[in-house]
Formats: sequence, C-alpha cells, structure tokens
Amino acid sequence: MDAYIYADESTADYLLENFVSVGRNSVKCSISELPESYKRAALKEATIQVASPRADAVIAKVYNLSRKDTIPYFTEKKVSVNGHIVENNDKLLAAGDSISVRGFGKFNIVEEGGLSRKGKLNLVVEIFGK
Repeated sequence: MDAYIYADESTADYLLENFVSVGRNSVKCSISELPESYKRAALKEATIQVASPRADAVIAKVYNLSRKDTIPYFTEKKVSVNGHIVENNDKLLAAGDSISVRGFGKFNIVEEGGLSRKGKLNLVVEIFGK
C-alpha cells in the first residue's frame, strides 16, 4: 500500500529519519514525486453567478443549497476560509480564497469574471473531488 505525505524539504528530511512506525506497523519512507493521477485530476472548474460574494451565497451556489440551508454550517463552525474558521455567513470572499465546508468538500475561487447582463457577479471556482 502506498501513502503520500506532503511536506517541505526540511520536514521531509526529519520524516525520513524519524518516521519509522505507525502504531505497531513499521513503515519505510522515501522522497518521490506526486503521481500524475493525483495532480489536478480531482479539480473541476466551473463558472457560477451570485448576487454578491458573501460566503453563504457562494457556498449555496457551489453546492446547490439555499442560503438558509448554509447557516447551520457557519454556526456549527464547519466553514473555513483560507484555513480559518468562519462563523459569520456575511463574510465577503475574493479571488484566491480557499473555502472548505465540512461534509461537502473544498473549493477555490480562481477569479472574478465581471458582471452578467442582469448584474450578477461571475466567479470562476475550482471544486475538489467533483
């Protein structure tokens, strides 16, 4: 069985020397390149239209929910933006933000594509695992 751990170079050296067992099982570590099948294969790019870049509106559109249905995820601290838990559903998102919703997955906002004819904001997102 193969497993991959992502680490920077200084941490990788430490892991190679000290990571010798998991529980009672011995393991062997080596540095390798990530297989091509893992690279960006799990990303799906999509363009969505939202009335505003509020976190609840964007999450609702990406995961096909109503804005009302997203509220419990904020109150239960299941939403993070750029690695920080977000409790306010009115947080404004921008290009470059990475959003994770526990139970649904993760997506990145790649770019803001301007306004539609009806005044909605076009966002290009990368959705993981779709």
